[in-house]
Amino acid sequence: MGSPAFDLSAHYDKTAVYDAVVSGMFNLVPAPTWPELIGYLGYLIPVMVFFLVPGGRPAKVTKPAEATEVVKLAESAAEAVVPDPATEKSRS
Repeated sequence: MGSPAFDLSAHYDKTAVYDAVVSGMFNLVPAPTWPELIGYLGYLIPVMVFFLVPGGRPAKVTKPAEATEVVKLAESAAEAVVPDPATEKSRS
């Protein structure tokens, strides 16, 4: 298909586990051809730019609810589920 861009096969063990993982997951070979290298770099460079450069708008900061509002909501929800024993005695 083409001549290799570089050859790293002399620098690592082909029977090692990491070779099986890297070549199996990413189809990386120790001697990639020029079209393979250009394809990988053509994908990797824009993706890393989008990943590393901060962008977008900052998250909108909302005002937290008042503690009394939260307590009132929790009490009303608790009364709906479990009635207060003091009020139950007065009703009967």
